[in-house]
Amino acid sequence: MNRKFILNLKQRGVGDTLVTTAFADDFKRQYPDAKIKIVGTAVDEIYENNNSVYKGETDDSWETLDINYKECIDNAWLTGTGKYIDAPYVAFTRLTNIPVIKTNFTPIIKLSDKERWPTEDSPYCVLAAGSKIDMPAKQWPYKYYQELVNATKKDIRWVQVGGNDNIHVNPKLDGVKDLTG
Repeated sequence: MNRKFILNLKQRGVGDTLVTTAFADDFKRQYPDAKIKIVGTAVDEIYENNNSVYKGETDDSWETLDINYKECIDNAWLTGTGKYIDAPYVAFTRLTNIPVIKTNFTPIIKLSDKERWPTEDSPYCVLAAGSKIDMPAKQWPYKYYQELVNATKKDIRWVQVGGNDNIHVNPKLDGVKDLTG
């Protein structure tokens, strides 16, 4: 298959964007001659170093698929898992009749060479500890996140990310650099 798709995901949250990275890698692995470009996320920069996602110019030969947030949530629940990571797989298959099999269950962040090199502030880990009121199934108790930070803060700098609006729940953790919002 050598089709080309622009996925306009219309996402609001960093966590939502992170889970679509697994979809991009599964798509490219299963359809190596096809191209996918992802736009409309809360942080399109997440795909900057991801070679599974096309970053060049597009033309009229590309098929644009608009997948809105509400549709993704509905699709996640319709899969029976209630997990947002299933949403792009289900939505893409419904819109194209092309199945993409989920082989990876975690987000994939690909760093540039510069980002991989240690800095005076390294090592650090990014922590998306939040949840959303419309998707409560993914929440790990905050006290566990705080225990993790407390147990490792001598060796690891933690950076907390996540949404900061009326549907995101992101209690501030102690001992982290707060980049929520």
